[in-house]
Amino acid sequence: MTSVGFEDEAPARRTPAQGSRRSRLTPRRPQQARSRARFNRILDVAEAVFIEVGLDALSCHRVAQRAGVPPASVYQYFPSKYALLVGLADRHLAVFDSLLADHFAGRRFRRWESIVNHAIDLAVRLHNEDDAFRLLTIGDQGSRAIRVLDKQLNRRIAAFMGEQIARHCAIVDRDGALGRALEVTVEIFDAVAGAGAREQGCIDAWHAREARRAATSYLGSFLHEYTTVAG
Repeated sequence: MTSVGFEDEAPARRTPAQGSRRSRLTPRRPQQARSRARFNRILDVAEAVFIEVGLDALSCHRVAQRAGVPPASVYQYFPSKYALLVGLADRHLAVFDSLLADHFAGRRFRRWESIVNHAIDLAVRLHNEDDAFRLLTIGDQGSRAIRVLDKQLNRRIAAFMGEQIARHCAIVDRDGALGRALEVTVEIFDAVAGAGAREQGCIDAWHAREARRAATSYLGSFLHEYTTVAG
C-alpha cells in the first residue's frame, strides 16, 4: 500500500530544505520484529492520545509520556507529530483497503449505482465505528494535514470504484475523465456527510442518504454524457 503524505502538491524538484521537511513527515519503519512491535506500540498510544486530545495537543513528548518511554524512543521512528499522523493514517487506510477488497471479492454487480453505494456504505461504517479514522479524515478541517489525508482517502475510494465499474459495467476510463468524475463524486458525498459528522459526531442516516443522493445524481449525469459520447 502506498503511504500517505503531506507533500503531494509539492513540485517534483525539491530543495534540500524541502527534502528535510519531507523526512520529518515520514515515519521510519523498522525491519526487525522487536522494533516493529515497539513501533506499533507507539502508534497504539498515539492513537489513544489523538482521540483524547485532538491534533493540536498531540505531540511526541505527550505520546512518550503516556507510553512510559523516553521521547527519543518516539523520535527514533516518528520525527514529528505529523509523522505520527501519517503512521496512523497508513494503518487505518490499510484497514479500509482490506474492507473494500473483502467486501467486493466474489461479488457481481450489474449497475454502477450498486458499486458506488457499497463503497460509500463501507466508508460510512468505518467513520462511525472508528474514532481515529473519523478524526483523521473529517476532523479538524482547518488543519492542512487533515485536509490532505481526507483528500487521499477520497482518491483511494474513487480509484477503487473506477476499477470496479470498469470490471463489472465495462465502462472504461479512456482519457482520465471518469477518474476525475469519481473523485468529484466522492468529494460531494464527503462534503454533505462530513457536515453531519462534524455536527453530531457521526454520519447519521439522513446525512448519509442525502449525501449518497447528491453523489449518485452527479455521477449519473456525467455517465449519461460520457457513455453517449463513447457510443
